[in-house]
Amino acid sequence: MVATDVGGVGELLGDAGVLVPPRAPRALGGAMLALMGGPAEARQKIGRAARQRIKDSFRLEDRIVTWESLYAEALYGKNSS
Repeated sequence: MVATDVGGVGELLGDAGVLVPPRAPRALGGAMLALMGGPAEARQKIGRAARQRIKDSFRLEDRIVTWESLYAEALYGKNSS
């Protein structure tokens, strides 16, 4: 993945892609071309890193607990844990 470094994108992406500065279309295009034109192993490595990052950081069970806590706090003014 190639993305611009805005908001929390860098934190979300981690080492599973390439970040470029915002409002830098040449940098964005250059990074895309470099990734597409480079060795397949580089793309595969990024793909594996992205998959592992999702498995480690965004498990459904963890998201459910987080959302339940947020809703409980919003509804009852306290954390459900």
